[in-house]
Amino acid sequence: MLFLDLIKIYNIYYILVTEILDRFKKMPLKEMEKSLTVYKNFLRFTEDVKREANIIPLNFGFVFKSPSYYVPDPKLEKSLGSYI
Repeated sequence: MLFLDLIKIYNIYYILVTEILDRFKKMPLKEMEKSLTVYKNFLRFTEDVKREANIIPLNFGFVFKSPSYYVPDPKLEKSLGSYI
């Protein structure tokens, strides 16, 4: 099912972003800029998945286990902004 594939993609993206954030301080400036773009896109994607995860199962009558959604840390947001 396409929706469940979207959830799998979200989980993989979550892992990727976590790895990027772990390595962020050691990256050259150009890589930091790219990583920040990936991170911002991930935050938007998280909001989209949350919204769809509430609507699609109800419309089509199926149940699924919600993923653990990423919750941005305000301290992290502040520190990432200081790099760029």
